[in-house]
Amino acid sequence: MSWHHPSPPPGPPTAPYGPPPHRAAPSPALAIVGLCTGIASLALVPLLGPFAIALGIAGVVTGGIALGRRLPGRGMALAGVITGAVGTVVAIVVTVVIFVTYGALFLAVALSPSGWDTGGTTAPDEGQSAGEHAFGETAELDEYTVSVDGVSTRGDVVFADLTVQFTGSGSGDSYEDLYGYLYDVDGYEYDATDCIQTLSPDAADLPDLDPGQSATFQMCFEGVQDPTGLWIEVEDEAQRTYAGWTDPATLEGSSAGAGGMV
Repeated sequence: MSWHHPSPPPGPPTAPYGPPPHRAAPSPALAIVGLCTGIASLALVPLLGPFAIALGIAGVVTGGIALGRRLPGRGMALAGVITGAVGTVVAIVVTVVIFVTYGALFLAVALSPSGWDTGGTTAPDEGQSAGEHAFGETAELDEYTVSVDGVSTRGDVVFADLTVQFTGSGSGDSYEDLYGYLYDVDGYEYDATDCIQTLSPDAADLPDLDPGQSATFQMCFEGVQDPTGLWIEVEDEAQRTYAGWTDPATLEGSSAGAGGMV
């Protein structure tokens, strides 16, 4: 005879896995970065165009990633994309305008007759002209009767000999009242006040002139490469009247419409 032992009742079921792992909440860092770089690209456009372009692109990329992954901070991410795109476009336009402007300026100077030589500037057209004259002739400049008697050269320096008579009232200071300019054949101007050569005599050393009194002195002009066909202009600075002198051959060509003061 065999004995039969009953099986124990089954116990409660056990869970096959443990509790689900804890996951950290998504960070809005990308959205914040996109917003900050987008705003920075707009702020830096006037100062750092190329750098602003890089910041704008970074704002669009980081903001776009945050939107694509549905990360928190959707509003900041969208603002970063918008400001970054606007900043990039504006920065590109400003950078192109700056480069085109400076490029055009560089070409204009490089292709000018004097290149980068700033020894002279183009002649002004201000004031009232008292005519064109050959060396040795006189011109009336309100308070002065002026004659450029002739010119001489030493290297790239041109010396002009002047005779002036004060015809105004009171006293006249020819050094303060009269200004001299030289124009070469290309129309470039040279200012006598820029010349530092020793003059004999120098107008600065002359006493003031009484009415009817005359004086002779020199002016000089430095950096003149080609003295051929030059014009000497003397201006009464207070009255804004001027006259020009040159050699008779150049004056004759000017009268025929082939030159003259600019």
